[in-house]
Amino acid sequence: VTCSNLATTQSVKFTSQGDTQTVNTVAASLNDATGTADSITITSADPTAATDVNKIDVLTVTGAVETLNLILEADDVSTTDGTTIADINTGSTATVSVAGTGDLTVGTMDLNDGSGTGVTSNFNASSASGNITLGSASADFKETNSEEFTVTLGTGTNAVYAGTEALDNDNFVGTTGTDTLYLSESASGTLATTVT
Repeated sequence: VTCSNLATTQSVKFTSQGDTQTVNTVAASLNDATGTADSITITSADPTAATDVNKIDVLTVTGAVETLNLILEADDVSTTDGTTIADINTGSTATVSVAGTGDLTVGTMDLNDGSGTGVTSNFNASSASGNITLGSASADFKETNSEEFTVTLGTGTNAVYAGTEALDNDNFVGTTGTDTLYLSESASGTLATTVT
């Protein structure tokens, strides 16, 4: 599903129909992304059927859009999160801002962390009350291991799997939720990641 040439006042909503259906790709772009604070809002809406959840292979934003606003409305089904996104790949977008009450699992992310050491991509879920899981026990959440992240979590029960790819300038911030950060010391034997 591709939504292109969006006006700044337009947003995108997606939902799955049928408990085995997956939306392969959701892609969005603005008609004019020349501003310095452009944003696109994408909502994972609650499916009509109580047995359905939203699953996406790739969520992507194209063009020089500064912020992706991701709104979570889909309810869980048993132990399956209401929204599962295998890969968030936003190209030139440096910030993903997450809000809503639904639970979210993200496999990997590739945002725009700019150039130079210390310039981080931002995943900000401080306005989310659902449970957030980034990565898994078998794979860290970074699509590009050299990318530096600031991850801010919300009020839910959250888990971040950074594996051996946590970097000196990575910053993991908890707020009022219950957060677990999984780290493994790399072969270099150094770990200077900031955890607050």
